[in-house]
Amino acid sequence: ALEAPRHDEPHEEMATFISDFSQDKKLCLVPRGTWKTSMLSTGFPLWMAMRAYFLEDNPSFRCLIDSETTRNSKLILDAIAAYTKNGINFRAIFGSHYKSELHKADSFEFAFNENRSGGIKEPNFLASGLKSAKTGLHFDLINLDDLVSKDNYHSLAMREKVWEHYRMMYSIKVADAGASQTKNEGSPVM
Repeated sequence: ALEAPRHDEPHEEMATFISDFSQDKKLCLVPRGTWKTSMLSTGFPLWMAMRAYFLEDNPSFRCLIDSETTRNSKLILDAIAAYTKNGINFRAIFGSHYKSELHKADSFEFAFNENRSGGIKEPNFLASGLKSAKTGLHFDLINLDDLVSKDNYHSLAMREKVWEHYRMMYSIKVADAGASQTKNEGSPVM
């Protein structure tokens, strides 16, 4: 009989790596099928938002989910929303944070709460891609997932476009960290 492969160790290593705040930038290169997107691009931003909400009394934690395409980022955003809406264990631990009026099916953002004026000024999570970078929203976390793909590594021009996008995301985060140093202290930059 074949035994199912054990995945405990790589997941434990990834969880330890990502929860170590002694480094402000992180890069995790692991093979396909090791749950990298599930753990690091879906679970980690949601954990950081809940950490900010409960430990720092910050319900306005903002995270940019950025991938090669906005469509890929939206899939991650929708998974985060689904955990808050349908996750039995999540809801048992953290309570209800999903409001359907704050997450529309065709929207590229998701928020836990409305601001006092009844609208969403800055969502908790926002989806973006190489062609639709968001600026000016002062993100607490910028999570980059699979910027490089089989479609954009073939030519020097395509690779330079990805590199420039990365540099722009990094410069946005550095500027935001400088503007509110104490708020971002101890949190991962990207």
